[in-house]
Amino acid sequence: MRDIYIASLNDIDEKYPRPNICNILNKKENKDLLEYVIKDPFGCHIFPGDIDNYPLTSFYDDMNKEIKKAENIHLWVYIPTCRYRCHFCEFPTIIVNPKSAKSDSLFKEIVDLNIKEATLWLKQLPNLANVNIGKFNIFGGTPSLLRDSELKRLINFYKNNFNFSSTIAKRLNFDDIIYMSYSIDFRSKVIFTMEEEGLSIRETAKQFRIGSASVSRWINQIEPKASTTRHQKIDKSKLIKDVEQSISKCLPKRACRGFRRLSEGHLANSFMVYSVKVLMM
Repeated sequence: MRDIYIASLNDIDEKYPRPNICNILNKKENKDLLEYVIKDPFGCHIFPGDIDNYPLTSFYDDMNKEIKKAENIHLWVYIPTCRYRCHFCEFPTIIVNPKSAKSDSLFKEIVDLNIKEATLWLKQLPNLANVNIGKFNIFGGTPSLLRDSELKRLINFYKNNFNFSSTIAKRLNFDDIIYMSYSIDFRSKVIFTMEEEGLSIRETAKQFRIGSASVSRWINQIEPKASTTRHQKIDKSKLIKDVEQSISKCLPKRACRGFRRLSEGHLANSFMVYSVKVLMM
C-alpha cells in the first residue's frame, strides 16, 4: 500500500510550491508517520484506500446505498479561511486578512471550488440530492469571513441541490474575533444573509478560549478584547437561541471553572447550551 500512498502524496497541483511535508513523508524511515496521516480519523473520517481489493467505484456504490437508507444526514460544508493559524490545528487552512486586496478573488475561488467538489459528489452519489438534510453546518476555518455575496451564492447552491426540510437545523461557525471584536453590523450582515436566503440560523458554535494571555501567545491564538457580556448581548439581539461550547483539554491552564462561568452567563441570558464538548486533541 505504501506505493499507493506515495503516489497520492506526490499528486499535487504544480501551480503551487511543493510542500516540505511531501519530502518528509516520502522517506522510508517516516513510514509510521505516513500511515498516521493516511488513517487519521480527525482529518479524513472516511478513507477507502486502506482496504485491499476495494475499488473506488465500490466505495461510491456502497455509500450511495447507505445514504438511501438513512432517515436524514448532517451536511457539513467546509470553508478553510482563517485570520490566523493555531499551532495545534490539524485542519487545512488558508490564512487571509479579509480586508486585503486579494481577499475578494480568494473568497470567490474558495466558493467556486466548494461548489465544484459538491457537484462531483452529487454525480457519484445521486441519493445525496434526495436524502433529508437534518442539519446543515457551514464550518471551517472561519466561514464568517466570506463576503455576503459569496455566502449567498454558497447557500443558494446547497438549497437548490440538496433536500432541505422545514425542520432542518442550521449552524454557522464563528470564532471569538467575529463575535466580540467585529462590529454588530458585520455580524448582523452574516446572520441576515442566511435569513434572507431562507436559512434562519438558530445555533452558533465556537470554541471558548479559557486561559492566560501567555498560553494564547504560545499556541498562536488571538484573544478578543471585548467582553463575553457584549458577545451575549449580540447573540440575544439577533435571536440566536442555541449555543454549543467546546473546551480544549490538551491546552494548559484551561480551567473548567472559567468554562462553567461562560455557560452560566449564557443560561442567565436565556440561551440554551445544548451541547458541551471536550476536545481531545
